Amino acid sequence: MLGMEGINNMPRPGAFKTICPIHTCRTLRRLSFGYWDGEFDDFFELFMAGELEYNDYFDHLLDWYPHRNDPNVFYTRFEDMKKDMKSVVLKFSKFLGQEYIDAIEKDNNVLNNILQYSGFDYMKKKLSEVHDIVKRAQVPAIVFEGHKHCMEFAASLNPPEKLPEMQFVRKGIVGDWQNHFTPDQSERLNKKMLEKLKGTEVLQWYPVE
Repeated sequence: MLGMEGINNMPRPGAFKTICPIHTCRTLRRLSFGYWDGEFDDFFELFMAGELEYNDYFDHLLDWYPHRNDPNVFYTRFEDMKKDMKSVVLKFSKFLGQEYIDAIEKDNNVLNNILQYSGFDYMKKKLSEVHDIVKRAQVPAIVFEGHKHCMEFAASLNPPEKLPEMQFVRKGIVGDWQNHFTPDQSERLNKKMLEKLKGTEVLQWYPVE
């Protein structure tokens, strides 16, 4: 059981781990490309069919969309973070509470450290280091059922023994999708966006191109 179902049915007394609800959305073209690790044409078809490891992204986006103005949900966009990370950090600090705004105003190093350690270059470097450590130590990762199914399916395809090294963090830029989408793929994604996102502000954030 997952989510509220799991919490409601857990033994009492008990405990569960949670995080601050933050939702970051981004342009569908960049997002579909950002998932990719392999043959893009094959991946694009899976993305359009909603058959990815974490299911249909449109369903995920539309599940969170009604909560974008909830007082306990911080909703932001990747493009805003790339454009002005400082403003997003300040908004998030205000969302967390006055004590966080006070900490930033009291010591400018706090803000500078946040910007440094949440920056793309630093995160890419650290994630690469973590992946290397795990790979060398051969530490077994926790495998969820959905992920396990994907791994078993991938293994059943008898892939080559040597595969390209996976890039968990790629370029961290806006607009790179244009270098990879064919005109037909772009048109098909536009059509699906209009169908799935009709009546939402998402089409104002990311107009069909």
